Amino acid sequence: MLKKILLNSAKFILALAILIWLVQSGKLDWTLLGKIFDHPVNLFVVVVVQLFVLGLLTYRLRHLLSPRTSVRLPFKKLYLITWIGMFFSSVLPGSVTGDIIKVWYLKREDKSFSTPFLLFISFLDRLMGLTGLVLLMGLFSILNYQKLSALSEKLVPLLHFNFILVSVVFTALVIYFFFPQLINALLGLLPKHSLKCRLEALGVISRGHANRFSLRS
Repeated sequence: MLKKILLNSAKFILALAILIWLVQSGKLDWTLLGKIFDHPVNLFVVVVVQLFVLGLLTYRLRHLLSPRTSVRLPFKKLYLITWIGMFFSSVLPGSVTGDIIKVWYLKREDKSFSTPFLLFISFLDRLMGLTGLVLLMGLFSILNYQKLSALSEKLVPLLHFNFILVSVVFTALVIYFFFPQLINALLGLLPKHSLKCRLEALGVISRGHANRFSLRS
């Protein structure tokens, strides 16, 4: 009981310290917060969209953790952990702060998770987010190519690079989802003590089968 009280007190003090730092550093403008309530409909839409996105991120996290979990973690618990991680990544210096907090919480929820496995899952989580950003950037570049290229000739090479980048990512996704046997064949060519062995050791792929990264056959 005493340990729980001390832990909650430490969390409250940490949250208060972060709030004070945000105010003193000028990163938190109370006047802007007041203006948010001048448009309650926009605020409601933003909150709903944010909660929906958190749900998708939680589903993705549970999917990545499924090969190594010894107990089925409740969706609500993972949702709160994802929310906490996003908060720390948003307000503290360094975008990886939230990942570290998430690893700590997940390790506490399930002792069977190894730290290397959770760190690799955090890397995959970031990689998936980056993939989404690349696809959005490519789609935006395609739909607005004429307008963007008309702004400056210097943007044209950048737009072409975006097309190449999104083509590579799209091809990789097609291979990942529709031709997993190709990935299996490539991993099978790797020598002993290679990337394949490391992924098997982390539990990202099952031994003898590399079935779509992180999914055991």
